[in-house]
Amino acid sequence: MRVAAFAAGVVALAAAVAAPAWAAAAADTLERAASPSALAGRSLLVAAARAGERLVVAGERGHVLGSDDGGANWQQASVPVSTTLTSLCFADAHTGWAVGHRGVILKSADGGRSWQRQLDGWALNRLLADVVAAVGATLPHEAAGFARDGADKPWLDVACLDAERVVAVGAFGLAVASADGGRSWTLLAELLRASGAKHLNAVAVHGDGILVAGEQGLLLQASAQGRDVRRLASPHPGSYFDIVATAAGDWLALGLRGSLARSADGGRTWVRAPSPSTQTFTSALPRADGSVLIADETGAVFSSVDGRAPFVRQPVDGAFPFVALVESVGARVIAVGARGVKTLEKAAVRPVAGPAGRATR
Repeated sequence: MRVAAFAAGVVALAAAVAAPAWAAAAADTLERAASPSALAGRSLLVAAARAGERLVVAGERGHVLGSDDGGANWQQASVPVSTTLTSLCFADAHTGWAVGHRGVILKSADGGRSWQRQLDGWALNRLLADVVAAVGATLPHEAAGFARDGADKPWLDVACLDAERVVAVGAFGLAVASADGGRSWTLLAELLRASGAKHLNAVAVHGDGILVAGEQGLLLQASAQGRDVRRLASPHPGSYFDIVATAAGDWLALGLRGSLARSADGGRTWVRAPSPSTQTFTSALPRADGSVLIADETGAVFSSVDGRAPFVRQPVDGAFPFVALVESVGARVIAVGARGVKTLEKAAVRPVAGPAGRATR
């Protein structure tokens, strides 16, 4: 799973600036399949995940690519839409979901090799209209107009609880969940209400529930069905773009202008953590060896032995803005971003413990 909200926002802004010409060209992106392209692996990619031992990445124009050899070679998947895809999650080696612009939710049953559409912005509008009609007075006032805007709301992250339960979150507090493998979807009105229509940029599995991070320091805890929502006090006012659990038992939330927050009590309370950068963090990767990597918008990568020790910048040749990180079975780290896929050398992303547990290179 990866939160690609930062890059997705850039793509959405660029699209808006290009309107109305872009709007006409995009009218059929929900119906036009992603085109095969030899350059897909070097285009903007903003999502990365593991499907068992397989690596899967996704990004603009509906591009999805998979690798069965740790990232050495990539094959483009069959995708029924050409909208930008912003996030991926896999419940197992076969079952996974991809979400993206225009309300698109796709499912794969073959490890990301092919995808089928389960939801789009038009179907989302119908869910919205039903909920607004039922409980509209208790929702943010923006919700009443969402359905009238058309199929334009992007999903920004997705989390798989298991092969049947999945949650997607996105712009303006929108969130949906399925408990039957995606055959039906429910709008999570309580999350929308608690968010105040702020963007929900990241969602992570938290026990049998979820943690959500978003715009303006928003941190929420809820059940898998989006109920019993609790707003958590945040130590940062800026937006968070990723939220992850570490092997040490902590939670980390990271985002705007180097904001880094830590929770040592299961997400109930959060404190500021020492940050190695003033640039916006885009992604975090808890690794199999217990260490944690974080990347920022410039392509800088930082590593901590456990997410508690200080993060130390790691040398990365040929870096470009990274948006998502994933680890292969062989401990190889793959980064994706503005120029597609890049493999990070193991030696460049593995600090050692120094005196008093401090990380050194």
